[in-house]
Amino acid sequence: MPIPGPDHRHTSRLRVAAVGTYPPRQCGIATFTRDLLDCVEPHAEVFAAALEEPGGFHRYPQRVHMTASSDRRSDYRDLPIASTRKPTS
Repeated sequence: MPIPGPDHRHTSRLRVAAVGTYPPRQCGIATFTRDLLDCVEPHAEVFAAALEEPGGFHRYPQRVHMTASSDRRSDYRDLPIASTRKPTS
């Protein structure tokens, strides 16, 4: 089965969120997170939740919808990216 090209962008209801560091933060995981979402974006709606180091602040692109401080558990718990759909049995 061929992979849909750019003409089929966002026609599925699939939404993909990545939680991790994100550029402009300079680290390999940030680059990986961006590159991963770049590859998935032609096939799904994508966004990121960027992890900030304690006291850190970065200006993120529009793809980053929220941030979480890496030292606060409540920030992870409060990220509104969990699916609200019940699993099928």
